Amino acid sequence: MTIDFIVNHVWQSTWFAVAAAGVAFAFRRSPPRVRYWIWTSASLKFLMPFAAMVSLGGLVPWPEHHLPPVHTSALPDTIAYVATPFPGTSHAPVAIETSFEWTSLVLGVGWALGFAAVVWTHWRRWQGIRRAIRHATPIALPIQLPALITPGVTGPGIVGCLRPVLVLPAALLERFTPQQLEAVLAHEWSHVRRRDNLFAAVHMMVESIFWFHPLVWWIGARTIEERELACDEAVLGRGCEATDYVQSILTVCRFHSESRLPCVAGVTGGDLKKRVHVILAGRTASELNPAKKIALAMIGLATIAVPIGIGVLDSALVHAQSLIIVADGALRPSFGVASVKPVDKALMTRNHEGKRLTPTVFIDRTELMAFIVRAYVRGGGCDMKVALGEDCPVIVGTLPPWLKTDRFEIQGTLPRSTPPYSDRQVREGDTPQVNLMLQVLLEDRFRLKVHRETRELPVYALVVGKNGPKLDPPVRRVVTGPGGTQVEIHGIGMVLAVRGQDGTSRRRMNFESSSMQDAADGLAVYFDRPLIDRTALSGEFNFTIEHEVDLDAPAPPFVPNPSGRGGNYANPFTGLTAAELSRALQDVGLRLESTKAPLEVLVIDHVEKPSEN
Repeated sequence: MTIDFIVNHVWQSTWFAVAAAGVAFAFRRSPPRVRYWIWTSASLKFLMPFAAMVSLGGLVPWPEHHLPPVHTSALPDTIAYVATPFPGTSHAPVAIETSFEWTSLVLGVGWALGFAAVVWTHWRRWQGIRRAIRHATPIALPIQLPALITPGVTGPGIVGCLRPVLVLPAALLERFTPQQLEAVLAHEWSHVRRRDNLFAAVHMMVESIFWFHPLVWWIGARTIEERELACDEAVLGRGCEATDYVQSILTVCRFHSESRLPCVAGVTGGDLKKRVHVILAGRTASELNPAKKIALAMIGLATIAVPIGIGVLDSALVHAQSLIIVADGALRPSFGVASVKPVDKALMTRNHEGKRLTPTVFIDRTELMAFIVRAYVRGGGCDMKVALGEDCPVIVGTLPPWLKTDRFEIQGTLPRSTPPYSDRQVREGDTPQVNLMLQVLLEDRFRLKVHRETRELPVYALVVGKNGPKLDPPVRRVVTGPGGTQVEIHGIGMVLAVRGQDGTSRRRMNFESSSMQDAADGLAVYFDRPLIDRTALSGEFNFTIEHEVDLDAPAPPFVPNPSGRGGNYANPFTGLTAAELSRALQDVGLRLESTKAPLEVLVIDHVEKPSEN
């Protein structure tokens, strides 16, 4: 659990409490039990993170290839901002030689001290009640639960959540008339029927955890006030005289003290002056009409259904776009013989031709992170990001520094059942079986341990614009490659256009016979967060997007990547922002939206330097 998660959860719960206050105000003339449940729901929200409810929706199974026709983000930007005002970084977290964070330590110690103080206060008060119960004597009273007479002055009240007991001071029975005793017993029985002690105990836990939040204490006061008014309404509804009931309350206030624990419901809680005024005035709240009942039901349903529905929809939209490949170990093929050799940095200047002598295949000579991406991650631009020395946003975990610096050469002998992949396929990683073999090799020789999990990450969503897509049907184009081989143009090409007649120059990105998922993967390399396809457009298309550039501007200085390979020249759209690309996409009826989505990530649990061959 991170600081960002906690801050966002507190922010969301605060907004929920404010909304609950608005609903309670709208129902101010309704029965107090309605407002009591509104405030109770605001209390429970502090124990139910929005992200957890969204994750529940992600557990709903969906068909493998089903994508609903949704052209917009499941969570509008305004709602997303309110839900997450302090978004965390979109880069993959790297736990490498982290410095000691004194701020987190101070905040953690401060919270722990406050939590301990609140729990200690509740515990001391509970111990006083337990001592009184130990010296109590059972007594038979006309009420459907056990009753105890105590020698002290605390009470009356209901003690216990699962097996409640009525506790009364011994001297109190002598001061009540039969009518007043009946009113008190009716009040306490109302607490039992409503399970007030249980919900009060839950809110005490909320107060202990979020003791620093003033709204939590305010919600507690409102809850107690409304629960007492609701019990008063129930007592008067049973036919008790208002004067007898008020006299019983005043008698308890005059000679006895109310328990200071909210989970011990008594007769003198809440705003006594307001309660006495309401009881003597004889005003009864109007019952909910059908319209208000429907409104309340819709609000309650939306509170639960909306976050879960967002999780269901997001899960369905990204289900077919999962980037992580982790197959069952029993089903994965393995190399017959494999070699892993450390490579000196100076050797990286040599070009390996990629030739293979069947059945031996040359995998690559690069950093281990590049091998991990090749074996476990498909698409999403991660291969290019890693080649440029950047982080792959869907790979997280504790990553040792050498993972991105030490280079290795890997070769392997292929089993006879392996398809006859071409050298191009091997070099580009378009070899599913070889990639699975690479998984087995990495887990064996590098002691790599990984697992998948779903996390909600900041993403860009590729969506259809307001006026619909402006895409051309695919045009098959075949060119003659080296050796007379026919190669079909498929995917993305980049050219730098010359200055036009209007004096402007533009970079042009061509998409030929490209699916929307291919387009999202190709564009993702330019951003520090994943890009997912939410266009719901199937098939392949041809289209071109352009971005205006200034050819007269001085070229930026070459800045090598930390890995020692590549630099800023490797990205032809260096400096291109999401806003600029979104504007370029508008020409073809597409755009980008900034949002969040549950995505599968690859968590690296453990990795070691390789064993000797």
